[in-house]
Amino acid sequence: MEEINAVTPQQIATLRKNFNDKVASQSPGFHPNDLERVKSDELWMRRFIAHAESNMDTASTLLYECCQWRKDFGTNDLDDTNIPRDLLEKGVLFIRGKDKWGKKLLVFKAQNHTKGTVEIEHLQKLVVHAFERIEKESKSDQISIIFDMTNTGWSNMDMDFVRYLITLLKTYYPYFVNYLVIFSMPWLLNAAWKIIKTWLPEKFVDRVKFQDKKTLKDYIDVDNQLVEWGGTDNYVFKYEPAKKSGRNAVNNNSTNVQNGMETKTKSNRAQFAGNGRTSTEYSDLSPDRASGGTAIPNSSSNNCLVDVEDRVMFRPSESADDEYAAQLTVQNISPNGDALIIKIKTTSPSRYRVKPIIFVLNRNAKGFVSLETHSGVAAATMTKDRFQVQVVIIPQNMLTSVENSNDLGHNFRQILHSGTQFETYRVNVAVEARPGDTGTAGGSIAINDERLRRGLEDLERKITDSVGKQVTAKIDRIERMLMIAGALMVILFACLSIYLWRLTGENCAKSCGGGVGLSSNSISGDL
Repeated sequence: MEEINAVTPQQIATLRKNFNDKVASQSPGFHPNDLERVKSDELWMRRFIAHAESNMDTASTLLYECCQWRKDFGTNDLDDTNIPRDLLEKGVLFIRGKDKWGKKLLVFKAQNHTKGTVEIEHLQKLVVHAFERIEKESKSDQISIIFDMTNTGWSNMDMDFVRYLITLLKTYYPYFVNYLVIFSMPWLLNAAWKIIKTWLPEKFVDRVKFQDKKTLKDYIDVDNQLVEWGGTDNYVFKYEPAKKSGRNAVNNNSTNVQNGMETKTKSNRAQFAGNGRTSTEYSDLSPDRASGGTAIPNSSSNNCLVDVEDRVMFRPSESADDEYAAQLTVQNISPNGDALIIKIKTTSPSRYRVKPIIFVLNRNAKGFVSLETHSGVAAATMTKDRFQVQVVIIPQNMLTSVENSNDLGHNFRQILHSGTQFETYRVNVAVEARPGDTGTAGGSIAINDERLRRGLEDLERKITDSVGKQVTAKIDRIERMLMIAGALMVILFACLSIYLWRLTGENCAKSCGGGVGLSSNSISGDL
């Protein structure tokens, strides 16, 4: 918090000026709420500057990219109506209590989530929804996050989910976390957390604290701890839908909050942005359910709107030793000469930078999409990734407005829901690995999540069997020892009883014999 408090009013003014100048020159079409927040939310500005360590150029870039992501993701339009009700009711993420420094707590109950049972896009919405809610409740102040790992195994350890959460904190919610508390961590998952630590900024690692019931009080007072953590708070999570007032509130430290949730208008937005300097979006690569569109085989036949390769080749980047780069070419081959909007998605937004993610292709025109990996992504982990090219025809009556638009994402959704023709094209990933690339990245071993999961599950099973056998053997030994001890006690008691009985008899005999002698002597003396 010291770094935030050290930010000066002059730095805040510089950040706002740099941002506004760039917005004026590029007209990115950012959401009005975010533009207003830049003007009025001083603490939000302080967080960007502190995160950039007072480098104003870096802070300006972070702020601009954050607003770009918020626009692409639809953050201001996101509410609980965009998330499956059953996921909200699970209680995977909820807000409860404060840490010792008065920061609100966001609780992640790992045992309520099983990897692979929920679409990643819904999890992404859930975490952004939770971040937005707690950020508005805290009025842009820092928060603490507690990962409750009680009663969890590898099936609860969703590495993709954790990586996405970390990506958000590093890129779009700067200097947001006071402490990240890992509570009741099973030792079997230590290997996974060692990998996760490599994803964290070096300066943030010290804020990760592993705690148990005995030590949790060092970071969360007992009265703010749930009963199962050893505290006195008997709260049990119950989902309550947020009430809506039909207006979007700007987070300017006087946000309208109802039921712990900023009131918003309902939106059918279903776009997901990932991480990187240029926003990337996630898709499960199935046809868009809202449009009724179908996936089209990649070809240049007259039935298709675009010609795009079905595989893109990544090669070692010329600008960075630990990155890969590729170029995807898309050509408009619409049989009627229609203008098109093209949108690019990927299954692994945390790994790639995509630029542009959305653009217009006029008749017979070609578009070139730059694809780059983030630093440290290993070649071996990329081959299962896929990209998706989404295409809609621009209606004639919208051509002018689209060409002059600063928000193609909005135009794309508007056209999509109007029922126009919609196609998707799948693009697989191939990698030309650099010599000596065996899957290492950034000086640490990059382990395939699935292989790691199987290995840890096998290890867990073997250890459980081994421990079970050892416990059974120990119980058998204890039972035998107890039986022997019991028998010895019986024998000892019997011996002691016999000894006491004999001792009592001898004492009695001596006592009786001594008494007779005295009587005889007395009589003899008298006579």
